[in-house]
Amino acid sequence: MAFPFVFGSPVRKIEDTPSSFHADLLGEAEHDGWMDWHFSNGWSQAKERSDAHQLHNRLVPYRDLADNEKAKDRAAIHHYPDIAERAGLKIVQGGHAPAATA
Repeated sequence: MAFPFVFGSPVRKIEDTPSSFHADLLGEAEHDGWMDWHFSNGWSQAKERSDAHQLHNRLVPYRDLADNEKAKDRAAIHHYPDIAERAGLKIVQGGHAPAATA
């Protein structure tokens, strides 16, 4: 399912993110998911990107990315509430899902 989502749209800040440490953890998880998708779809790491050959120079651990590349992953997480809303969902804080209503 594709979402009409533009990364240039205004960023809505994730509530209750107490520090850049948490944003960095979520950014790393975002990058890991991006890498998993690429690897599971036949992409490989290379020094130079080639879409035709499914090679990508950013298929490296998050810690090895340049700061401007890490910033892209951190920025992506701030759009999670908008993506969830477009899917009819809501991101909530806490360890328990709300009780189902009959």
